Amino acid sequence: MITANAVPEHSITHDSPNSLCAQNIEASLPLYPIVSGRITAIPTRGPVAYALNGVPIFGPQEAGSQNAVESTFFVGCAGHPSPNGQWHYHHPNIGCVGVENPDKLVAYALDGFAIYGALPGSKAEVDSQLDKCNGRYVDGIYRYHVRNLNQVDETLPYANSDGSNNWNYILGCYAGSM
Repeated sequence: MITANAVPEHSITHDSPNSLCAQNIEASLPLYPIVSGRITAIPTRGPVAYALNGVPIFGPQEAGSQNAVESTFFVGCAGHPSPNGQWHYHHPNIGCVGVENPDKLVAYALDGFAIYGALPGSKAEVDSQLDKCNGRYVDGIYRYHVRNLNQVDETLPYANSDGSNNWNYILGCYAGSM
């Protein structure tokens, strides 16, 4: 169970017309997640995961289906508030804390699996190590990894027909039971 107020402990600056408001967040994630053998699409809006500081992580799309990470609607790593005042992240460098260490735990996906920092290498190198959902097994335990900006091709369409997405900065899909 995650209980948080969605207020980050790091400094924030933003140019959004929305104001930051403390929120009562309660999210129940599986304590012992299991890989389901099928993938589930992540939501295009709203939380897809929660950072270790309790701040929600939204998918890569913003209103109007724009890319919130790399488009002209760029939302930096420190995040921004939604219209209801809920602070959230889209950027893979969650909270600007530097997630280039693949052994650094940074968040938990809604299916209960841990999300770690980015693997080193090019998009092709990382594609060969991660599944469609950004996951892999380490010491027999499944986990996700964020991708750095150079490991995502934002020029591709967002969605794939199998439920995965190409803008997989945080997650490409869920591998766990939902």
